[in-house]
Amino acid sequence: LSTSSLTLDMFDRLFEDECIVRETGHIKKCFDVFLDEGVTVSDRLREMFLCEESEFVDLFSPEEKNEFLFHVLRRLAVGGAMNQFEDELAPYLDVTKAVYRDLMTVQRNPHTDAPEIVSWVVQLDAVHIDASSSSSSSSSSSSSSSYYARPESQHNFSCLIVDPAQRVVYRWYASFLPIF
Repeated sequence: LSTSSLTLDMFDRLFEDECIVRETGHIKKCFDVFLDEGVTVSDRLREMFLCEESEFVDLFSPEEKNEFLFHVLRRLAVGGAMNQFEDELAPYLDVTKAVYRDLMTVQRNPHTDAPEIVSWVVQLDAVHIDASSSSSSSSSSSSSSSYYARPESQHNFSCLIVDPAQRVVYRWYASFLPIF
């Protein structure tokens, strides 16, 4: 994932023409759409993130959708099966900014003196752990265990954030489990 965004400016277009967020900051509601796995879409922000047939799906370019900052907002807005959604955009942006600042390391470029993000992010789409025993056993079959509780869920995510300055790797992970 790309980590070039230094500000939340890319989200200003959510306010344009009040298509997703009203001038007051309230997220526009829509008729409930019930997706697989018990996810309910009840506003235009989650509609943009989750419904491919949404008229707002192309509000952000593919390059912007590949930004880690975009993924942070998406994961916070969509949440989990028991997520309590916000009616206003400001709380989402505040937490997105806080999470992004905690996970990213910014330094000044020595040649241009401009701030730049030195951290990089790897998104893990599928991880399988070999659960076969390393001890000698008579069974020749091996089994595989998934990293996620429900590996087929599109709401699972795992990102590794590498901070080369501090030589640290952070893991941001969620395994989606529906309530029912």
